[in-house]
Amino acid sequence: MTVDWKGAMTVEWAKLKFNPAELAWFVHSDGDVELSVPGDAEGPEAAHLAFARRVTPHLGGMNERAQKHLDYFADTARLDARDSAYDRDIRTEGRPSEWEMVWVEFGRAPDAASTDIDLYYVRDSNTYGLWSVRFGGDDWMRDNPCQFTRRFW
Repeated sequence: MTVDWKGAMTVEWAKLKFNPAELAWFVHSDGDVELSVPGDAEGPEAAHLAFARRVTPHLGGMNERAQKHLDYFADTARLDARDSAYDRDIRTEGRPSEWEMVWVEFGRAPDAASTDIDLYYVRDSNTYGLWSVRFGGDDWMRDNPCQFTRRFW
């Protein structure tokens, strides 16, 4: 599902659920983007949760900056053309694919910096790729993300 970023993302923080295997609390936004906050069985880490609540209204602008960052560094034309025409037609109906945010992580562990945000993306033409863009430290509201990664399986 593609999120309409013209409006603010709505998150019902009271619906957070703990995943002991991940040592994190998870909730889905109204646009079906998963958000995670580190913590333990007692509850989410307070500083991370407070930061997540404060930053969530700004995710639309961060999403735009993150996608521009990925477009700059990832050869999207090559990604979209790398598979056979048959596979491309099945996944994207012959259209170039787009970045789709699927997950936002507000720190990975309770002792992680409470100002780190990782936005995770998938792309139809990159079946096995999970891309992320990090905003960290005092730069979370600035125009420049500080890191990107690609994981694949």
